[in-house]
Amino acid sequence: MSEESSIVFFARDPGGANAVAGAYEAWETLCLEHNALSETCGHSVAAMAKSILAKDYASATFATLGLAAEDWAIASQNYKSIAELLSTKRCGALASATNDIDDDTYLDIWRAAQQQGIPVIAVLDDPQSLQFRFGIFKGQPIWPDLCLVADEALIGALRAVGLPSSVPVLVSGDLHLAAIRRRADTLSDTTVAALRRQWDADGDALVILFASSAYSEMGAAGRTNVGDEHQSLTNILERIDRGWRPGPNGTPLVVIRPHPRDEADKYERYLKRESVAVIVSNAGTSFEAILAADVVTGTSPAVLREAHLLGARVVEAMHQPTRSKV
Repeated sequence: MSEESSIVFFARDPGGANAVAGAYEAWETLCLEHNALSETCGHSVAAMAKSILAKDYASATFATLGLAAEDWAIASQNYKSIAELLSTKRCGALASATNDIDDDTYLDIWRAAQQQGIPVIAVLDDPQSLQFRFGIFKGQPIWPDLCLVADEALIGALRAVGLPSSVPVLVSGDLHLAAIRRRADTLSDTTVAALRRQWDADGDALVILFASSAYSEMGAAGRTNVGDEHQSLTNILERIDRGWRPGPNGTPLVVIRPHPRDEADKYERYLKRESVAVIVSNAGTSFEAILAADVVTGTSPAVLREAHLLGARVVEAMHQPTRSKV
């Protein structure tokens, strides 16, 4: 493998972008800790130049995290094929998030990479719905050359859905949560206060952050066993109407943090509610919003994990989704 080779990090969805961003920032450390990366990608993999390629929702996620990424839409116009794009980038390894039911770009770029002998490293961000992650549900899965996962429990789950025993699975820990912790440690009180002002949360406000999920949108795309974020939000609002206060005394303000996949007017009808103030805001990063709120709830597993990590007061929504484990 040429010393001029680069490793390209790719994501298309927001959750995948978070995981890939964590791998991007921890890459050199991962290479030192896991010999399998060098064995799979070549001994120069730790010294490879790094670049990020983003499609759709991932572009905004990388930008929010302060990471420069080339936009897939622009790249697609500049190159005749994915193979040409990878070749021009001197791609020596591809670190990528995994597929989902509503788009096959991951499978396309994996296929192009492997046809050129470029090893594919799958960074698994979501332990659920594994049948969608590698194109298994299509009947012709494409397997990566190596997987990075958050914990050992995922190894058995991956083998159970058909990941060949020849594909190494490395336990890296949750790379996204590790990155969140590093960023949160440097967050200033000024940033948190500015976000509360942006929400018009005065000193008497009890800010309840409702982290949305895109279950409605993914259900429309064909995913089964999705939850109901609307019913979850309605339950929270009705509990507030009955006098429930999940945090310090104050006037409740519900801040809905939309999922990047959410339709633009998804929560518009809740803004007219007279009994409790409701706004929709995606200001700041997710961890900034968590730290600026008094209470965190919702149906986004990723944001709730972040909230638990950061020691926030977390209230589970009454209608958490029931999701398939395979």
